[in-house]
Amino acid sequence: MGWNLKRDCSFNERAIKLYQKLGFYEEGEQKEFYRDGAWYNVIFMGLLNRSY
Repeated sequence: MGWNLKRDCSFNERAIKLYQKLGFYEEGEQKEFYRDGAWYNVIFMGLLNRSY
């Protein structure tokens, strides 16, 4: 059994919804990083190999 990990930013809601439709689930969240004058979070999405 293995797993895949995808990292994306909280401002990229379309990508996060797509990953969820593909079977990924939220594993964690890193709080606050600064980009283009605003603060965001990094979302970690995981998928077990047996899930796809």
